[in-house]
Amino acid sequence: MRKRIGRVLSSRAFLIVLSFVAATVLWFIVEYTENETVRIQIENIPVTFINAELVTDRNLVVTDRGSPTISATFEGPRAVMSRLSSKSIHAVVDLVQVHDPRTTLALPYKIEYDAGIDAGALTVSGYSGNGYTIISVENIFRRDVLFKPQIEGNLVADGYLYDPIAFTPEFVTVSGPESVVRGINEARVLIQRENLTATTNLTLPFTLIGENGDEIQRGTLLNVSSETAEVTIPIHSVKTVPLKVELLYGAGATEQNTEVTISPASVTLSGDASALTMNAISLGTIDLTSFDTDFTGTFPLVVSDELTNLSGVTEATVTVTIRNVTVRSFSVTAIEVVNETAGYSARIIPQSITVRLRGPATVMPLITRENIRIIVDLAQYGNSAGMVTAPATITVAGYSRDSVGALGTYTAAVEITKDNGS
Repeated sequence: MRKRIGRVLSSRAFLIVLSFVAATVLWFIVEYTENETVRIQIENIPVTFINAELVTDRNLVVTDRGSPTISATFEGPRAVMSRLSSKSIHAVVDLVQVHDPRTTLALPYKIEYDAGIDAGALTVSGYSGNGYTIISVENIFRRDVLFKPQIEGNLVADGYLYDPIAFTPEFVTVSGPESVVRGINEARVLIQRENLTATTNLTLPFTLIGENGDEIQRGTLLNVSSETAEVTIPIHSVKTVPLKVELLYGAGATEQNTEVTISPASVTLSGDASALTMNAISLGTIDLTSFDTDFTGTFPLVVSDELTNLSGVTEATVTVTIRNVTVRSFSVTAIEVVNETAGYSARIIPQSITVRLRGPATVMPLITRENIRIIVDLAQYGNSAGMVTAPATITVAGYSRDSVGALGTYTAAVEITKDNGS
């Protein structure tokens, strides 16, 4: 009996029947399991928005899109549910309903699934937000925001300066939520250069700064007309130049006894280095025989149009003092006419001319009027006749004009007549 049972159990036919029965049982188990209804909650389902371009067309922008994810409870066959995850499901919000700015606006979202998931076999419940997402909408606002530099370090080398930094264009156009754009105070450009010696052009990024001085993060809501600023830093040489006057010495005034004071003594100029080669600026010429011993005068300060007068002064006061000299007056009758035209006679009208001489204080007491001679030169009158005022030159016998000389200029009235028979 046992042998017969063993032969049956080990027979090929028995094994085939046994395999068929096992397969059938397994199929029923799997089929039951796959079609079993299960329920799960899925977190972190991403929220996506469609028709955002319509919002932009309406000159609006969504400033707050609410929570970026939602959660929901799904129920369905195990076979379908096994394919569900936060990566295969999307909560889609249609922005087509957005027509005007709102502080809060509730929009429904629709659950969509990746391809291959039988949505009809599923039911959804327990939406977070009761199936709505809350958004905020503002008008799009545009305005031009001025660039402003922020300099770090020593921008220029010693002996140079920079003019106001220029931007081309002067501003950047910013658009975005009205509440954000209105709060922008400046577009700050950070300049980190040092020891520049020539005008420099740069292309630099900028940062939007709010009214409280804090940086405004651009994110995805703000748009700008340019990502960079075109910067020009005008740089010039700087030089302090002394002022001077040209002196015409004489009548006892020499370099040794003449003292000159100029106020201001110098000016500071800026410009291209090629235009700053001068060692001094001359205010003009002073004839030291045009006054007695002291002079004060104001002279205009003229600089080239290529230069900028950083000192701001437009004139200078010059004071001249001649020391250790004496001034004396003499009534001189020794008047001589020279360069008379042949056939003409000249008569000096004044019998004497008062002459003022200046010279060293040790010498002037020795001078008498007999030392003084007045020469009237008629060379320029040629064949003219009548009364003329002719220039006169003063000489002092025994002394050069530089040591003892006349102050000022002199003339003499002369009557010129044509000789009879000429």
